[in-house]
Amino acid sequence: MRTIRFKTVLDSISRMAGWGSVEDLDDIRRGRIVEYVNIRIREAWEWDGWAELMRVEHRAYRESWDVDRPYMAGNEIYYSPANSYYRCLLGNTGEQPDVSGTFWQLFEIEDKYIGYEQPGETFIGHVRHCYMRNPRKSQCPGKLSHGLHEEGVQLSPLAPAKVWVEFRIRAAQFGNDEHDPARLYEVCDIIYDPTTGECYQALLSVAGEYWAKIEFPYIFKNFVVRAVSSDLLRDDGQEEKSYPEESRAYDYLMDLQDVEMSQQDQHSNVAVSSY
Repeated sequence: MRTIRFKTVLDSISRMAGWGSVEDLDDIRRGRIVEYVNIRIREAWEWDGWAELMRVEHRAYRESWDVDRPYMAGNEIYYSPANSYYRCLLGNTGEQPDVSGTFWQLFEIEDKYIGYEQPGETFIGHVRHCYMRNPRKSQCPGKLSHGLHEEGVQLSPLAPAKVWVEFRIRAAQFGNDEHDPARLYEVCDIIYDPTTGECYQALLSVAGEYWAKIEFPYIFKNFVVRAVSSDLLRDDGQEEKSYPEESRAYDYLMDLQDVEMSQQDQHSNVAVSSY
């Protein structure tokens, strides 16, 4: 995915609002911008099946066995060397599922669903299709029927041990709060680093350095800048100036759709929402 520095987007919006560089803004004004950015980027994100935001991944119905993770009785895992599923019989750490029947029991999984937020995997936003084989490499991938429920993407009991899922990644969201060394952050908490001009999301619930940068898609910059500028004008009671800005924003989005979908021969739309 082509990306752009988040501060570049903030600067463009701030200058269009007549506030100068985002570095000169107080937390309240910057917070207003970030709040509207999150609304507008999700709108653009879900506007169409943008090729840069789509993924095709080989997924199991349970998380993969981890040698370092402690397991409790009843936990279910996927063990890739055997391409099979096991249920924990006795709490353990590091006991291989296929070595002994003491700690693990091989079982035939019936409730075949893929969680929207599987540990160690890309979070699923909107699902397009599920396949038996990789659709990017096979001319006959074998499309599988699927459904959606509160836990994830439901497959038939007859589906194979792993399936290929084609989906759009979760819409990026950004933050305004700067990092506090004394705070214990939870998984998925978001901070803004004024030094790098980027936002980061916590990967672990520890006060360490476990952060991942949140990418801003290059293709959405023009739409988001114009759309958020329109929102700020509307907040300030400048309705007459707000509407033309919003119209320009949607012109950018439709032009982008024409380039991405028509000129690059990308015609398929995402049809199913997971939330």
